[in-house]
Amino acid sequence: NSIDKLPSKVASLENKRLVSVGRLSPEKGYLDLLKIYNQLNKEHPDWTLDIIGDGEEREKLENYIKENELENYVTLHGFQGKDYIDEILHNSSVYLMTSYTESFGIVLIEAMSHGVPCVAFDSAEGAREIIQSGNNGYLVKNRNFDAYVLKIKSLIEKKEERIRIGKLARESVKQYTGDKVGSEWISLIEESGVYE
Repeated sequence: NSIDKLPSKVASLENKRLVSVGRLSPEKGYLDLLKIYNQLNKEHPDWTLDIIGDGEEREKLENYIKENELENYVTLHGFQGKDYIDEILHNSSVYLMTSYTESFGIVLIEAMSHGVPCVAFDSAEGAREIIQSGNNGYLVKNRNFDAYVLKIKSLIEKKEERIRIGKLARESVKQYTGDKVGSEWISLIEESGVYE
């Protein structure tokens, strides 16, 4: 699991945009994300949400957005390529993950590589491997929606916190670049003595 390289520029974290990327399937918890955003929107309607990805739950999400009059605040971008995703990440200020379960979570390290602070539920095992809560992102226990909203609000309302966590996030993903991971694999194979 690696990213090709660190982006040359980091996100400014000035844009009032929240973002999430993934398959629109039940285990990714996108309906939960919309419920969390709906709660947040009442206090911070100037912050929008971009969801990039497609899948079986798209219609359910579209219905929730309409029923809760969030059409002007939430954009479902559908499936998009890497350049498009990078552009949105670069122009976002907080990355949100609401997965029930997640293996490694490449999208997390991609967001972090742009210097974007991330919030995730600790039910996503992969997120627990990547995020040290309060340091390079936030992990929320027990799928507690209120606690999740509070973490987003903290990042929205305290720009210095966004910047601090964003910097630490970018620093921490340097261990996941292709060069670093590749050299670790080579060392591991050499140590195993397989090719001696």
